[in-house]
Amino acid sequence: MFCVSQTKVRADSDIAFYPNPARDYIIINDLNSERNSITIFNLEDKIMLTRDYYKAGQPLELDLESGLYLFKINDRKMSKLIIR
Repeated sequence: MFCVSQTKVRADSDIAFYPNPARDYIIINDLNSERNSITIFNLEDKIMLTRDYYKAGQPLELDLESGLYLFKINDRKMSKLIIR
């Protein structure tokens, strides 16, 4: 027997990053400040990665298992990230 629950996820599409799906890294564009706090967490709301990101267009290295994650910048903008 399987139990499926519905979780509503609000995503702000203003975050421009690629590739998505990703493997080892993502590149983020359109950042508003020089220092940005990046948080990636799983669908159970567990933080999987927290880093400061300083330059738009530079690779952000990822070490995550395959799956669906939520990606947040500066505690405001959110988007979905797929790791394959």
